[in-house]
Amino acid sequence: MISGDHHHILTAVSGAVDARLQADVAELTAVLAWADLHTDEPAARPGGDRLARLGGDGTPAVSELCWAELAIARKAGVIATRNLAADALDLRHRLPLLFEDVQALKTPVWVARKIAAMTRPLSVERAVLVDTAVAAAWQLPAGKLLQVAEAKVIEADLEAHRRRIKQDQTRTGVWRSRPRTGDRLGGEAGACEPATGRLAAQLPIADLVEIDCFLDDLADKLATNLDPNAEQPTRDQLRAQALALMADPAAVLRLLHGPDAPALPEKPRRDAVLYFHVTAATLRDAGVARCEDLGPLLLQQVTTLLGLRNVRLQPVLDLNAVQTAHAYEHPPGCGPAVSSGPAATPSRTPPQRAGGWITTTWPRSTRSVHPARQATATTHPSRDSTTASRPTTPAGR
Repeated sequence: MISGDHHHILTAVSGAVDARLQADVAELTAVLAWADLHTDEPAARPGGDRLARLGGDGTPAVSELCWAELAIARKAGVIATRNLAADALDLRHRLPLLFEDVQALKTPVWVARKIAAMTRPLSVERAVLVDTAVAAAWQLPAGKLLQVAEAKVIEADLEAHRRRIKQDQTRTGVWRSRPRTGDRLGGEAGACEPATGRLAAQLPIADLVEIDCFLDDLADKLATNLDPNAEQPTRDQLRAQALALMADPAAVLRLLHGPDAPALPEKPRRDAVLYFHVTAATLRDAGVARCEDLGPLLLQQVTTLLGLRNVRLQPVLDLNAVQTAHAYEHPPGCGPAVSSGPAATPSRTPPQRAGGWITTTWPRSTRSVHPARQATATTHPSRDSTTASRPTTPAGR
């Protein structure tokens, strides 16, 4: 236990930090010594050991099976130990100037390891450019030093970075989060999100910057229309309102241009099919709805969700009623259970049999359900898709 005056405590903390840095360097040196002991070519035999290169170009090959013992001594996993060895070999053989800074306690081991991993795809000649730049900037904070290393890695091999850009351009998309069971009450991380969801997007950098600026513009306009006597939303809340407003282009134009906004068609109302159970608790505004992809919702939340939809109510079939089937095809009464009621929706294509499967064609999707699986279905309010429950009354031949 440390005690004493301010100077004594600060000195003890500084000494502990220096001791930790020295311990990291000592471990790195020990890993290199262990690798040097296992560079000889092992005897060739089926399933036996062999030499493998862990680091980048210019590093020696090391015995592939020697790391388990060292992992036990480190009280760490084999993969983590192999990664440490790869970084150490890269530092000694490819980044000698940075390795000297590490040994002199100028650069922390964890920062040097990140730089070593960045430079591993480079040839040993191109890694010299990164090593020289990083060694000259060792006085920068860790984050800035890593930025220097990243820029120099790109500069050292521009063609490789162009290939990375071309590959990354194919990964664009927008994704809505799917809540896990328990998230409505507070998940493992303690976040409780019973009323909100998350939207993630991966876009080209230029488009991302433009959308970010546009959200700021809309948030500024929304801020000018706030009631000064009401509770003021935060900047993040205004940006969230701006993002939600983008679903209605006409409303965005009215917000930006006022009465002079160009006329646009109003936001179209989407269709939604609501499969429901009516209970006394639901009618008393105390029921809990189960919505596909969105999890449990209160009745008020369902009302808000369906507020801009053309809603058609579809009663759920009574699963306690037994329907006898004496033919290969399911009886007409089972149609809504198997295919969410094609007979009740004339616009949908009637079920088609193909190889013993009943296929129902929806306006924007196709779902196949085996006739032996009688199930209820739930349709998400924002798109036509179904979720089937466990069968209760199988249709016979």
